[in-house]
Amino acid sequence: MATSQRFSLTFTIPTMLGLRLGCERFWTDTVLSNSDLGFCCCAVFTVWPKLPFKLARLALYSIPKTLLWTIPKTLVWSIPKAIILGILGFGSRGPERDSWASNYQRTRYGGYIPARSGFSRAQRYGATSCWYHDFECDCDLGESEESKHSGFWMLMRIAWGCGCIFFLNQGAQQLEQLAGSGIRENPFC
Repeated sequence: MATSQRFSLTFTIPTMLGLRLGCERFWTDTVLSNSDLGFCCCAVFTVWPKLPFKLARLALYSIPKTLLWTIPKTLVWSIPKAIILGILGFGSRGPERDSWASNYQRTRYGGYIPARSGFSRAQRYGATSCWYHDFECDCDLGESEESKHSGFWMLMRIAWGCGCIFFLNQGAQQLEQLAGSGIRENPFC
């Protein structure tokens, strides 16, 4: 009987030639064959030149951060804390009647609760039920007037505009090829 097993893991790492051929194939099969899609993307990016950078940040930073940090932190810390504070009597309208929180407030503080005390923080946290406030959205598409007209973003607008012209030209060439070959394509199908 065997006491051990041999296990090997094999995966392929593409060479520079493979990467270049993959990029060329993506360019010819996807980008050039869908010139209308390319034109629409470039037109949108001309209006909002920060959008591709914000989408990249969303895909590479915000979503992984939410999945790897914010959701576990909420499940491990914020939700249990909200449940415990609710059990102790810290409700959405302050300490609930005849609860541990109201008895503690009455015997310890009376009508005055010191700012930044543990009790005031628990009261604030219970009142806001803010376990859902832990999620951040940093994907604001709004642009300030100052950044709209900065040199870099104007250059990006010009580059995306050139992309629009390129894809319009590609679409015209594709239509000429279809007309020359006698194939009639119904645009409504």
